[in-house]
Amino acid sequence: MRGSTLNKLLSVALLCLLCIQLMSGQTATPSVVGDYRGTLSRTHIVLHLRRDQAGSLTGTLDIADLGETAIPCAQITLAGRQISFTVPKFDMAYKGEVAVEGATITGTLDQDTRLVFTREVRATAASLGARLAELDSAVAADFAKHSVGSLTIGVVSGDQLIWTKSYGNTDMEKHQPATKDTVYRIGSITKMFTALMLEQLVDSGKVHLSDPVEKYFPEVDTVQGRFPEAPPITLVQLATHTSGLGREPDDTETYVHGPVSDWEKTLITALPHVHYIFEPGTRYSYSNIGYAVLGAALARAAGQPYVD
Repeated sequence: MRGSTLNKLLSVALLCLLCIQLMSGQTATPSVVGDYRGTLSRTHIVLHLRRDQAGSLTGTLDIADLGETAIPCAQITLAGRQISFTVPKFDMAYKGEVAVEGATITGTLDQDTRLVFTREVRATAASLGARLAELDSAVAADFAKHSVGSLTIGVVSGDQLIWTKSYGNTDMEKHQPATKDTVYRIGSITKMFTALMLEQLVDSGKVHLSDPVEKYFPEVDTVQGRFPEAPPITLVQLATHTSGLGREPDDTETYVHGPVSDWEKTLITALPHVHYIFEPGTRYSYSNIGYAVLGAALARAAGQPYVD
């Protein structure tokens, strides 16, 4: 009799413990501090969630496609796995549910627009160990074939430089090795940023690849030697070096000095000294001045200075 009663008591206790565990699992509040990415139609949104010194949740949104960053979120509440917040600037409200592990937030914007945020998981040097070793080996082997000057490479995750290595010397005579702090001339690396800017503006619907450059930057018409009846240069022709523009303006040295803030003024001054060498769209011809024109046109289209 006593054994039977004891067994019943133990069974009830275990059942209660199991219920408590299940209930705690259902209502446990996951950690949501971190950075999340979501896409609304074709607009990319980054949600940053943090805790202040008092332990309260704070948040901001970045909407790079609209040129908006650090947009404050308000009325942030997290109850169990339910999260909600408002965005006063756009008079919007979001309600969602956080996955148990906190990897995703699934919800709706203004009650009817589905918006899913996925937490950014940033790589570390430790997590990429084997791949970084392969990269190091490949770069070292290639640099050994052309070991002139120096080379510095880096791997970035989010906004953090997680690994870097340098090869060669910054001073060949003194055998001064390159480091992660070695300063290199940026040169045509700006072309990659400009091409990416074009892609982003096309994705956001602000420009079309086939748009004539003069639609945004009419100063291009001061270039000399336009072919009779030739169509106007397009954005994609500038990006692919098929615009027909010469490589540089005459007397190039006149236009490669001065503060960065005056670069567009310098460009406009240089354009009357630039010449067409081919009809637009007929052949490839590398043009530095062409990419400068592309950057200026895209800045006008974006309504934001190119340097910014």
